[in-house]
Amino acid sequence: MKINAAVLTAFLFFTALPIVLLVWWKRRSGAKLLCFFTGALCFIVFAMLLESLLHAYCLQGDNRVSRFLLGSPAANVLYASLAAGLFEETGRLFAYRLLLRRQRESACAVAYGIGHGGIEVWLLVGINYALILLAQLGVSLGSGVTAQMLAAAEAIRFPAAGVAMLERVSAMMMHIGLSMIVFVAARQRGRLWLYPLAILLHALVDAPAALYQFQGTPPVAVVEIVAFLGGLAYLVLGKKLLDQYRASEAEAVDPA
Repeated sequence: MKINAAVLTAFLFFTALPIVLLVWWKRRSGAKLLCFFTGALCFIVFAMLLESLLHAYCLQGDNRVSRFLLGSPAANVLYASLAAGLFEETGRLFAYRLLLRRQRESACAVAYGIGHGGIEVWLLVGINYALILLAQLGVSLGSGVTAQMLAAAEAIRFPAAGVAMLERVSAMMMHIGLSMIVFVAARQRGRLWLYPLAILLHALVDAPAALYQFQGTPPVAVVEIVAFLGGLAYLVLGKKLLDQYRASEAEAVDPA
């Protein structure tokens, strides 16, 4: 079967994005790989494991909480948005306060964000595109899975692949920006309030996507525009806060 060019392009993009960013940032700043791998690890533990356990009870079980959330669009969207922000931003704070407590260089914050966003790209999107390519190459994935992947390949064209790639760029900007914000919250005295702010900012960007998943609105274009503008804004805010942190650290070392 002929390989879908849109699928191949998207797969190469998703695979390369975290690697290119990491190589560029390490060469530019000298950031340690420990920060990158810690970001990846904390995403797996806090978002994919702990958050998924809560979702299993609140959204997949048969109990009062699940019935309430599934029966109320507003409650469902609020829950989904805040849960993502709570677990992922708590993961960042946990990492900076414990796992990376000796890493005070500001470059670590960006490397952490690349690791967090990068593993998300690979696990949530890249694997699916890899499976589609394998199915197109004739690799057996099991009759049901192979058929599903081939059907997905037929449906993917460059506009859809482009939207998926834009979404990951927006998510990467958001994760790097929020990683910088929480880094300052963890490192700078008197700025712990930035941690709950990061949770709310995360939830704010996730809300349109959660609403779309629940009831198909707003339009995809609106969801992607909000995600892109939010990611860009958080990147700018995070850089500003990180610059302030660097200045305060430099002043502490050389008060004169």
